[in-house]
Formats: sequence, structure tokens, C-alpha cells
Amino acid sequence: MDFARRTLGGNPWQAPARYAAASPATDVARVRTPLLLLHGDHETAEAIAWYTALREHGAEAELVFYRGEGHVPTRPENRADVVARSVAWFQAHAGI
Repeated sequence: MDFARRTLGGNPWQAPARYAAASPATDVARVRTPLLLLHGDHETAEAIAWYTALREHGAEAELVFYRGEGHVPTRPENRADVVARSVAWFQAHAGI
């Protein structure tokens, strides 16, 4: 959240128009690309909201949380899972 506050000039209630403009949820109805969402288990509300919005608008999406990880998984077993899931996702969706 500190990054968002610095980047967008305050908290969501202080700069609601900037947050709305920067939010991928603003245009969720236009998403047609299947999305694989890989996320640490800290601050999960935004990831769950995004996944839910995608699904409710008919987009194909998968959401995976990595226990004990932040924004970018760093544990070797989680990094290996990120790679394996990503390769499988692209093979299934990009015809690789």
C-alpha cells in the first residue's frame, strides 16, 4: 500500500479518481485474455477482488496463493511452482 500511496498521491479516499483510473478492475468487462494470477498470501483482498471480478465478467482466470510469501515468491519450491504453472498455462493457452 505504501507504493500505491506514493504513486497515486495518497490513500484511496484521498485520491479516488486516481485509484479508479489505475485499477485494472475499472475495465474488467473488457478482459478477454485468460489470466494466471500468482500471488503471495499477504494483502490478498485485492487479488481476490480482481479474480472475482474477472470470473463474474466471464474471463478465464486462475488464482494461486503462496503461503508466507510477499508480492514475489522467493522460496525455491514456490519459485519452481511459479515456473511450472506458467509454462503449463502458456502451453494450454498460447498453443506452445
